Amino acid sequence: MGIFRLGCGLSRPDDWLPALFGTGAGNNHTLYSNPAFDALAATALKEQDNTKRLADWDQAQKMVMDDAPIVTIFYRERFNLVKTTVKGLKTTGMDGG
Repeated sequence: MGIFRLGCGLSRPDDWLPALFGTGAGNNHTLYSNPAFDALAATALKEQDNTKRLADWDQAQKMVMDDAPIVTIFYRERFNLVKTTVKGLKTTGMDGG
């Protein structure tokens, strides 16, 4: 297997974690397979409570990083231009861009 760059602008873990690391997923180019991850991803995809869903995805992402099928080289830096008339805008790492 060669070295490749893995990157996308998806902000919701529902959209990219199972697609990149789910057993047999079409974009799982690392061929990563962990039944515990697959079970947790299935649970997170069905969870209606946003806090619980994000906690499941946090645990799933830590599981992937602990298993180390990838090496994280860098994280993108995001800049937002906001007019001075916009008040109360709060951005998070989940905002993507």
